[in-house]
Amino acid sequence: DEFVKYFIERSFAPAMPVGDIVPDAKDVVRQPDMAPGSTLPDFIRGDKFPERFNLERRPPMIDGLFRAKDNVLLGAPPKMGKSWFFAHLALALAEGEMFLGRETRKGNVLLIDLELHRDDCLERIYRVAEAMGRRTAPKDLWVWCLRDYDYDLDLLITEMENRISDMGGVDAIILDPIYMLGHQEFDENNAQSVKHFLTAIGQLKNNLNSALLLSHHFSKGNKGKEGHTDRISGSGAFQRWPDSLITLTPHKLEKHAVLEVTGRSMPKCTPQVLHMVPPMIRATDLVVEYV
Repeated sequence: DEFVKYFIERSFAPAMPVGDIVPDAKDVVRQPDMAPGSTLPDFIRGDKFPERFNLERRPPMIDGLFRAKDNVLLGAPPKMGKSWFFAHLALALAEGEMFLGRETRKGNVLLIDLELHRDDCLERIYRVAEAMGRRTAPKDLWVWCLRDYDYDLDLLITEMENRISDMGGVDAIILDPIYMLGHQEFDENNAQSVKHFLTAIGQLKNNLNSALLLSHHFSKGNKGKEGHTDRISGSGAFQRWPDSLITLTPHKLEKHAVLEVTGRSMPKCTPQVLHMVPPMIRATDLVVEYV
């Protein structure tokens, strides 16, 4: 199986240097039986922990939504506006401007659009930029349009890693939508298949020290009565993978959605009603009511 072979090869890629994990590499205890060239980090003995106030903490990229180096999954029904949401988010990050009333941390952003034609994709970016009061797209935003190109997962990741390394790195990678990334044997309802797929994509993110944002669709049916983490289509691995799970669920009012966020290590956010009319997604003070 080519995908399994690829996954195994990627799993043994060089790991992050120990000095990037703790403030001082000499404080890490090397085990006598550790094989030279191991790709896994050393054990850290309790009395060699860095001081708590010296821990390297990942800062929020967007307050209340996700932090640096997070895995992020955006879920919503088809045609809800996921691509517009990501376009607005990407420009806000690249400009360091507020997003839905939330503080952002300015950074380099790569938006990979696998679905839209190049002209449609860039036109959306222009429209969002104009709505934000900009004449052009920000210089810290890169867009990669792959709608009309033939590639597999191996080629995509290799090209991404090489190009991003040449750029000096990015802070956030947005891949939209996830169903276009699946190889020919990918099955979104099979937990093992999904786990292998997400791990392979996540390895690239780990190598580049970037946040990774993916979009996926809801399963069919009225989702207002289901728990927000149970609305994503396919295997439960999708719900367990992200550090931050973001959903957009139809609101009772037309062209509105309820934004909900569950973070692995973040405080619970109050659901927020959004006005989902392009080009700008806007926060409102409306009461949360599902269809």
